Amino acid sequence: MMIGGVILAIDKFVVRKDEPSTQEQLSTLEGELGLAQRNDDASKSALRDALTAFEPLTGSIGELGPILTRDEDGARLWLFEYTVRELALYRPGKTNLNIAARHFGILIAFETAPGWPTWMGDSAPPRPPFTAPLVARLAAMDDYRMGLAGLYAFFTSGLETGSLAQAINQSISAEFHPGLFNSAMRLDVQRALDIVNGLEGEQPRLARFYKIDVPKLDIELPSTEGITRGMEETRTTLQKELDALRAERQTQSARLREESAARMNEARVSMQENLAASREEARQRLEAITERANQRRQEAALPVESATD
Repeated sequence: MMIGGVILAIDKFVVRKDEPSTQEQLSTLEGELGLAQRNDDASKSALRDALTAFEPLTGSIGELGPILTRDEDGARLWLFEYTVRELALYRPGKTNLNIAARHFGILIAFETAPGWPTWMGDSAPPRPPFTAPLVARLAAMDDYRMGLAGLYAFFTSGLETGSLAQAINQSISAEFHPGLFNSAMRLDVQRALDIVNGLEGEQPRLARFYKIDVPKLDIELPSTEGITRGMEETRTTLQKELDALRAERQTQSARLREESAARMNEARVSMQENLAASREEARQRLEAITERANQRRQEAALPVESATD
């Protein structure tokens, strides 16, 4: 635990000190995706009420937020993070160590119930409303679990590792696990909406969430003369650029892994040195105490021997 705390502190105050704040990141998501922040008490209460039906999937929810929503005809999309107390360390004979593990939720709330059966992901997806292609799509979202209940369709991320390891990973980078600030969030939400749109029922079809903007390419076409040579040169140039980008990304990834490993190793070595120093100091104190006690016993025994003589 102490090592983990040291790692978290180093990462928070040194490695990520220049990162945008949570509010700045939320504002960016609002602007880019047409979302609205809803962190007021009324919105949190409404969301908690909706999530009550999915307690078999979420467990007992602790902290709730941040929360983003998007409204459209007949439905509201909720994107949010929440915490659940999870077992982090089992300690025989002592109180177990629990930690607040953070999860990501996608909730689609319809104004009118689509008529789906209640399902908590504890059995095969019901058919209908699922079809074979939708079952395959859901299986591909292996980072998430899904449930249906009344007005709602719900997706939630699960624990991918031990809760302590996941908490440390999330504190280091949002990219390790699903979440609002994970770069794959947009794609994850779109995959969830595609599944819900494909379910058989009377639900309104939800608008796209994630769009890939393809820039218009203004390419000057080569003349017929030497067109093959020109295309080959273009292909070679593009390949070199792609190779350079790939190499740069691999280098950056390797550097980040090395830096993370180095931080963890430095923290571990520091802890070991501190523990060793503490043990040595305790040993020396114990020896000094023992030596003084022996001297006192010897001094106390001398008068008795003299009296006996």
